[in-house]
Amino acid sequence: MIPTEAVPLKAEVKPVSFGKYLLLEKIGEGGMAQLHRAKTTDVHGAEKLLAIKRILPQLSGERDLVKAFLEEAKLTASLDHENIIRIYDSGQVNSSCFIVMEYLSGKDLKQIFDESKEKGLPLGFEQALFITSQICSGLDCAHKLTDSQGTPLHILHRDISPQNILITYEGVVKIVDFGIVRAASKCTVTKHEMLKKKVAYLSPEQALGEKIDSRVDIFGTGILLYEMATNKKMYNGVTMQVLAKVRKAEFEPPEAAMSGLPPKLYKILDKALAKERDQRYQSCGEMLADIEECISELPSRPTAQRLAEYMKELFGGKVDPEGILNKPAKVDPKPMAPRITSAPVSPTPDQVSPQSVGPDPAHSDPVHLDPAGPNGVNPAPVRPSPDQVSSQPVRPDPVHSEPVHFDPAGPNEVSPKSIGLDPSGLDGADPNPMDLDPGMALGMDLKVLEDILKKAKATIEEEDTLKARNRWIYLSALVVILGVVLGWAFWPKEKPVISPDREAVKSASSELSKEETPVKTTLSNGVQKPETITDRYAEAKALQDKAVALAEKNPKEALSLFLKAIELNPGSVQGHFQLGLTYMTLNNSPKAIEAYQKVTELDPKFVDAYFNLGYIYATDKNYSRAEQMYTQAVKLAPPYLDEALFNLSLVQEKQGKRDQCMENLKRALQANPKNQMVQKFLARLKHDS
Repeated sequence: MIPTEAVPLKAEVKPVSFGKYLLLEKIGEGGMAQLHRAKTTDVHGAEKLLAIKRILPQLSGERDLVKAFLEEAKLTASLDHENIIRIYDSGQVNSSCFIVMEYLSGKDLKQIFDESKEKGLPLGFEQALFITSQICSGLDCAHKLTDSQGTPLHILHRDISPQNILITYEGVVKIVDFGIVRAASKCTVTKHEMLKKKVAYLSPEQALGEKIDSRVDIFGTGILLYEMATNKKMYNGVTMQVLAKVRKAEFEPPEAAMSGLPPKLYKILDKALAKERDQRYQSCGEMLADIEECISELPSRPTAQRLAEYMKELFGGKVDPEGILNKPAKVDPKPMAPRITSAPVSPTPDQVSPQSVGPDPAHSDPVHLDPAGPNGVNPAPVRPSPDQVSSQPVRPDPVHSEPVHFDPAGPNEVSPKSIGLDPSGLDGADPNPMDLDPGMALGMDLKVLEDILKKAKATIEEEDTLKARNRWIYLSALVVILGVVLGWAFWPKEKPVISPDREAVKSASSELSKEETPVKTTLSNGVQKPETITDRYAEAKALQDKAVALAEKNPKEALSLFLKAIELNPGSVQGHFQLGLTYMTLNNSPKAIEAYQKVTELDPKFVDAYFNLGYIYATDKNYSRAEQMYTQAVKLAPPYLDEALFNLSLVQEKQGKRDQCMENLKRALQANPKNQMVQKFLARLKHDS
C-alpha cells in the first residue's frame, strides 16, 4: 500500500485538502489506485508525513472492489510488526476510497534490482538472507494473527513480489500491499492487468487457480531469495511462456544459476520452491529458523546497518528531501474549497443524488518510502486546506490512483514476434512456437488468463463464504434460543393475501412502457435523433463519464461533453453538479452559479452544491450571499459539518459578526474536536479580543 517508485513526480503548486489530511503531491499511479505524499498536523502545529492511497475515481463505482479494498485495509491495520507497513486509517472522502499509511524513505526491491544491475553492485547472498529473514518474520506474524477469541484471521499476502518489499535507507525491510490482489480480483477492470504483471511471482497453485493457503507466500518469498542470491530472474519469457513454467514450477536450479553459495542456502531454496505444497516449509517461522541457522554459520553476520550502507552506496546516500517535518503550521484561514464528486452517476430526473461521505478522522505518526511513479502526472487538485487555498477553485477529480507495478521477470506485453502457447499444452509438452501467429497467441493468452481468474474468484468466494458462516454461527444459535423461549407466547395468525391493485399494476406497466416509448431528441445542431428515454440516459451517462476523464487535462472539451449530456438528460443532478465544477475550473463563476442553482432546484438537499456556492461567493467577496449558502449547508448537517461551520464563521468574521463567528467555531469543534484549523482560528480570535 505504498509506492513502488521513489522519484517524486512534479509537485502541486499548492497542497490541497483531502478530508482531514493535506495532499502534498502525487508520487505514484497504477491501474487501480493513486498514491500521494501527504501530511497531518497535530494540536501543537507539528507536521507529520504519511502516504495516502486512493482508488481511481473511475473504479469507485465497483462496489465489490471498494468493499474488499476497505475490508483488507481494516484487517491488515491490526498487524503490528516492524517488517509490515503500518496502516493508520481508511475510509471514504466523498466517493474517494482511501488508505492512510506510514511514509517511508527508501526503495523497493524492483528499484534495487534495476539500480544494482546498472551500477554493477549486486546484493550479496548475505544481504539476501537478511532481507528474506525479515520478510519471513513479518509474514509469520500475519499468518498467525487471531482475533480476540483466538480464531485465526487467515491473513495472506498473495503477492510477495519485488514491488511489495521496501528497504528504507536505514536498512529496515517492510512488506506492503497486503490483500491488494484479493481486492483487485473483485474488479474485472484490474484483475487481468495485475495477473499479467505478477505472473512471474505466482505459486503453482495460484497459476492453476487452486485454493491457496499461507504456503503461497512461502513460495513467493522463495522466488525473491532465489533472485536476490543468484542475481537472475527465476522465470523468463513472455507472459504465457512464464505462466506455463509457473504451473509446473520449472526453473533453472539455483546451483546452476549461481555456484559457490552455502549448501544450506541451496537446501532452503529447494524446500521453499517445492511444487507440491506438502514438500514446502509449512510455515514462515520454520523457514525463518533455517535462514537464521544459515546466517549464524557465516563469517560475518548481515545486519540492518550493513544493508543501510549498501543502500547508501547504491543510491548515493539519498536522504529525505522534503524538509517539512516539525515546521509550525501557518494560521491564515481561508474558506475550504469546493466539494468534489469524482465518480458521477447520471440519475433520472426523479432520482435524488446521494450526499457526499464525510471525511474519516484518524491519524498517526508516519515514516515512509520516498517513492514515485515514472509517469510524471501531476495530481488532480482536491479541496485545499484553510491555510493553503487560493482564490482559484478546484476542478473535478478525474482519473487517479495506485502505483504502477512492473514485472522484473521480463516483458509482459506480447510483441509482434512473441511466441504463443496452446493452452491445451500447458500441462503437457510445450507446443511448437511456430504453430501460432501473434494474434492467435494473444487470444489464447487471454483465454487461459480468464480461466485462471475464474478459478481464483471461485476460491476467494469460497473463503468468504466460510468466514461469513463462522461469523454468524453464534448469532444463529442465539436466534434459535430466543425463538424457543418466545414461541409459546406468540402463535402466528394467518394474514389475508392481498391481491395487487389492478389500477396500480396498470399504472406501473404504463410507467415502464414510457421508458421504451420512442421519442425524438433535437440536438443543438438541429438534428432530430429518434431514441427511447432509456437510450438517452445511457448515452448521457457515457458522455458524462468521458467528460470526467477529460476534465483535468482538457476542461473545455469536457465542458462540451457535459453540455451534450445535460441536453440528453436535463434532470441529471450529478450532470449539473459536474458542469458547475467544470465552469469553476474555467473561472466562469456566473455559469458555475447557474449550474449549482439548477442542482438545488432538482435536489434541495444536495448539500455540496450549497457548499460550493458559498465558496464562489466568498472568493468573489460577496460575503452576505456566501453566508446564506453556508448557513443552508449547515442546516443540512453534512458529514463534514465542521468544515461548513468553519467557512461560515470566516465569512461572518469578514462582515464583523464576531460573536456569531466564534459561536460557529465552537459548534465546529463540537462536531470535530480534532479540526486543527478551527482550533487555531478560534485561538487567534480569543487572543485578539
